[in-house]
Parts: sequence; structure tokens; C-alpha cells
Amino acid sequence: MKLINKTESPLLARTSYIYLAEHQEKPTPSHSQIKKELMQELQTKEELLVIKKIETKFGQGKSKILAYVYKTEKDLKDNEIKNKRKKDGKEKEAKK
Repeated sequence: MKLINKTESPLLARTSYIYLAEHQEKPTPSHSQIKKELMQELQTKEELLVIKKIETKFGQGKSKILAYVYKTEKDLKDNEIKNKRKKDGKEKEAKK
């Protein structure tokens, strides 16, 4: 993956990253694959990393990835919507 842009947002206590992932003749990388790669590259905890968007244009074999890294878990909970955290597996839904 190649870093395109890095933006600090001190008011939101996060850093946003835009990456370009090439996957010629392969399907779009999964959410979990991208998260693992970014955790290693950015040297951050899984709890502080949010993959906001994976955008792939038909037939190009390239995906644009928008990711946020928060400073603390409290900052993440204050700024991210609950459904996104649930999708990432951070909050488990109570069973009947």
C-alpha cells in the first residue's frame, strides 16, 4: 500500500490517512486484511484504528482507503457512530 495523504486533526484528536492499494486481477482486499496491514504500517492498536472507506473503481485493480487513527479510545467513542464500531467488532450486541 502507498500513502497518498496524511492529515492531523487536533480538534477531533485523530489523524486521517489516505492509502492506495493495488490488487491487479484480484478482488478488493477485505476490511480485515486492510486493517491488519495498516496496524503494522502505522504501529497502532486495533482499537484506535477505523477504516472509514474502501473505494474501488470497476476494472482498475486499485482501491482508495480512508482510515482514521484516534489518540485514545474515548476520542474514538466520542467521534465515531455506534454502528461503525459494531461493524468493526468493537461492540458486541447482547443476545436475547
